[in-house]
Amino acid sequence: MQTQEKIVVDDRALIGWHMTPVSDRAKVLLALEGLVGQAPEDYPPEAVERWWPDKELFAYHLPFSDGEFLVFFYAKDGQIHIDSLAPKERYAPYRPKEGLTHEAP
Repeated sequence: MQTQEKIVVDDRALIGWHMTPVSDRAKVLLALEGLVGQAPEDYPPEAVERWWPDKELFAYHLPFSDGEFLVFFYAKDGQIHIDSLAPKERYAPYRPKEGLTHEAP
């Protein structure tokens, strides 16, 4: 696990994290730092969705240098934990069909 002060990159996300260009990693950190300490209902609905309705796993839709990525995260102990990240199209077959709080752009 890689730890920053506010953002934690969980072990399962490390490969994707290191394969992501540094400029895009900086974009992820900046976006997620803005969520630290917020309640999930206060996350920006145009960018963040609850990925599974019955769990505290969220997907942040971020434009990257080569397309849109989904950054999956959860809040724990005052930090945001990055669970995984990958191009949006990789997750399309697994997208929940019911209970989304909003439709992603």
